[in-house]
Amino acid sequence: MKPYFRFIQNPEPPNISAQFISVTTKLLTVLKIYLFTLLLAAIAATITGLFDKILVSFFSIKSLTTTHASNFKAVADRFGNFKVFYVALFVPALEELIFRLPLQAKPFFISFSFGMLLYPINGFSYTHFDMHTLRPYLGVIVFLILIPVVVGWVLKKINITGIINKNYRVYFYIFSSLFALVHISNFKPLNYNLIYLYPLYVLPQFVMGVSLGYLRNKCGLQYSLLLHSLINLPHGIF
Repeated sequence: MKPYFRFIQNPEPPNISAQFISVTTKLLTVLKIYLFTLLLAAIAATITGLFDKILVSFFSIKSLTTTHASNFKAVADRFGNFKVFYVALFVPALEELIFRLPLQAKPFFISFSFGMLLYPINGFSYTHFDMHTLRPYLGVIVFLILIPVVVGWVLKKINITGIINKNYRVYFYIFSSLFALVHISNFKPLNYNLIYLYPLYVLPQFVMGVSLGYLRNKCGLQYSLLLHSLINLPHGIF
């Protein structure tokens, strides 16, 4: 695990050396990171669980970890026989494109990720597409085509890749943090009086985001997707 610890101290962008690593070595790396991430996430979840019990006792509120679990199950169960596909493939693919694709700081990767993030923020859904109305098509055109092209062109003109690579450590941890923070939505309805405490509840997702980022940069996007799918798979089965 020495390469992993060296990486998290000083994250580096993807480079061509990954092309010369054998598939077998990459798959073994996925397995090692998978087991290590489960350990770290379990520790983080234990800390979060203890904190949740203190919070419930002190504020006499419903457990936020229970809310998270029930919300996640309710969303996943809506897909019935496609639950495993949704949880273990669709969601990981979506999140890897948004949060790990731009770790290779190419202008179009960044702009496409930006458009994908804006798409649901503006009221569109990746799982519900009404083919009989114009609005969803406009959403795809604006957020998944026009914004990536225009923003990507602007980013290329200002040499965003060079700027980011000079400050890559900050850039990497911004995406790891965003990946964790977006999961706060799983705790709805949010208690805005305690909103400042929610980041602690997504500590396991932050740990997961760092590990996925490591695999994406060292082995490739398909391997971070594989790890993400493995982590999510039990939630799709049970």
